[in-house]
Amino acid sequence: MARWAPAKQDVFDDFATEILHNYGTGRWLVAVDGRAGAGQGEIADGIAEAIRRSGGGAERASFDSFSPGASADAFRADVVLPFRAGEGDAILVVDGSGLLQPPLSSVFIYSIWIGVAPEGAEDRSTGQLDYERSFRPRVAATANLDNGDPEHPRRTFSDSC
Repeated sequence: MARWAPAKQDVFDDFATEILHNYGTGRWLVAVDGRAGAGQGEIADGIAEAIRRSGGGAERASFDSFSPGASADAFRADVVLPFRAGEGDAILVVDGSGLLQPPLSSVFIYSIWIGVAPEGAEDRSTGQLDYERSFRPRVAATANLDNGDPEHPRRTFSDSC
């Protein structure tokens, strides 16, 4: 039996619609977090492009490429504050691992946790596992996305209803 799964672009468009509906005016940050290899960069790129196609302003940044071992304070000073000081309405879509831990998590108005099967992610390090146990990013995120099939990612819900 074949199961329907949304196309990747449809998922990006749905996120863009939701984000612009709720945060269309002002300068806001969106986090796309997950284990290394979960596809955060591609998903963040797709969401930013979908926001632009929908008429919104979107910019991109990657916490992982910002600076190895960068502190939340440095990221805030070098990326967040200059973005917020900019002109016009825009969304800064940031990808990376560990975005949903304090104090960094406080800069994001909306967040997405990318889930994949353990074998689909590259980083099973103790640090990554400690992060997931301590900060429960799947629960902390505004939205969850199962990226087990990268061509057909699916939004999931972590509520207990």
